Amino acid sequence: MNKEVEIIKKFLEKNEYKIAEEHSLGLIKKFPNHYIPYLMYGICCLSLFKYLEAKHSFLKGIEINSNDFALNNNLAVVLNHLEEYHEVDYYLSKAKSIAPEDPYPLIQEGLLFMKKRDFLRAQHSFEKAIMLFNQKKIPFDTAPLNTYYSESLIANLDYEKLEEFYRETQKKEFDPELFYLMSGNNRSDLDGNALKEVEDKYLKKNFINLYQKTFYGSGVYFGLARLLEKKDKIKSEFYYHKGNSIIKNFQRFNLFTIQKTMKKSMDVFLELKKNISKLSHIENKSSGLIFITGMPRSGTTLVESIVASNEDVFSGGEMNTLYDRLTSYVTNYDFSDMDYKGLEEITNEYYKKASYLKKDKIFFIDKLPENFIFIGIINLIFPKAKIIHISRDPWDNAISLYKQRYIRNVHYSSEFFSIAVQLANHQKMLEFWQKNISQDQIKKIYFTQYEEVVQNQSTFQKSILEFCQIDIQKSLDREKFFSNTASMNQVRSNISAKSLKKDDFIDYQGQFISDFQDQLSYWKNKI
Repeated sequence: MNKEVEIIKKFLEKNEYKIAEEHSLGLIKKFPNHYIPYLMYGICCLSLFKYLEAKHSFLKGIEINSNDFALNNNLAVVLNHLEEYHEVDYYLSKAKSIAPEDPYPLIQEGLLFMKKRDFLRAQHSFEKAIMLFNQKKIPFDTAPLNTYYSESLIANLDYEKLEEFYRETQKKEFDPELFYLMSGNNRSDLDGNALKEVEDKYLKKNFINLYQKTFYGSGVYFGLARLLEKKDKIKSEFYYHKGNSIIKNFQRFNLFTIQKTMKKSMDVFLELKKNISKLSHIENKSSGLIFITGMPRSGTTLVESIVASNEDVFSGGEMNTLYDRLTSYVTNYDFSDMDYKGLEEITNEYYKKASYLKKDKIFFIDKLPENFIFIGIINLIFPKAKIIHISRDPWDNAISLYKQRYIRNVHYSSEFFSIAVQLANHQKMLEFWQKNISQDQIKKIYFTQYEEVVQNQSTFQKSILEFCQIDIQKSLDREKFFSNTASMNQVRSNISAKSLKKDDFIDYQGQFISDFQDQLSYWKNKI
């Protein structure tokens, strides 16, 4: 078996995950009663973001050998991704009991603390992991841990330590992920000489594969673009174009798949609405749930910071699994055999995750922007929940999306055409919800505009907290709020109107507006 395992490891090292997966399946057939094939297959699935398959494979391996460190630690990794936080603790403890001085469980422990918003304990976990990796001289990819640790320092407002860590790390080996993260930090002291060094040394780097080129190269281009925005606008926009071009070549994305999901969501909603009485058996614990939706970069994090800065509120940030479960539900929906039990499972799973995180807080925020696709369905299955939806000027929203380095998500952001299409899709979806959600239930939804929020912050705060039935007297300092999203640096800044009516990428605006209008016309006969 050792020979086969080494072959799989080599494919994994070269990022050839599909080939590694095929070899792992062959290994399971050959050795079905040994735990190692399930470990290898689970790692392949984890690399391919097939988290449920990875979970089942690791659990199967644990059935055979419950005391294997790698199985327990990797299962904790998967459970963190699946947001099954109540289970993460158990498998992390198991892994740590098997190998007390191994640093890997500390990474997942830190991520769990970040999700719990226990940022100081997260920082300590990451620091201990870094110390153990260095002491034991264990070879590993430093980039993710460097980023996690830096984010914990930002969360704890420890910018002095962040700058020190950045300088020390970059002296050892240039980390493009960290460079990109620091480029968005307004307190960063990167000067002209540092930028010139990055341009000279790292823009001409040769890469061994497309994966490395995408993550390394785009990090450098986007970092430089951010830092040059106020110094050299033409060069900054050039680097944004270069970075997005690299990402676009890496992604395999079909924009029309999203359109199909949107249309199916509308159809499923109408069917559920007709049979609303059949949803009444679903246990309703949705009081206190607050969903914040909108296009990415439309102001959802700003709204989150205003609502979540309160003693009675816990923000779960961007919770992905409800969106994933609803996407699967509507995609596989059978109109001849409606699956109400499936909806019950989805809601019960969600309550469990929210309850674990919020503990004794009264309110729980889920701020995944893309949930706008399912506003109507969420409104039906969580009837007491409040939904806040924010929209933004399409061109301003488009610019903000294009300037953000999205690789694993928001796949349409790397070109203005696909951004225009998705913004038009969003507008039509919003019109559908406003027209078709019942008058009684639409009272649970608050529609607002980004422009209104930034120009009238105090009025908006009073209005939105009243809508959510949150005590404004328990409000906290918004500028200390941390959001682990693309807006983590902007959200702590003073709210201003400087992000309105942007004039960046002006040569692309005309075509963008044309594409946007064309897509709106496409929907006329679809809804």
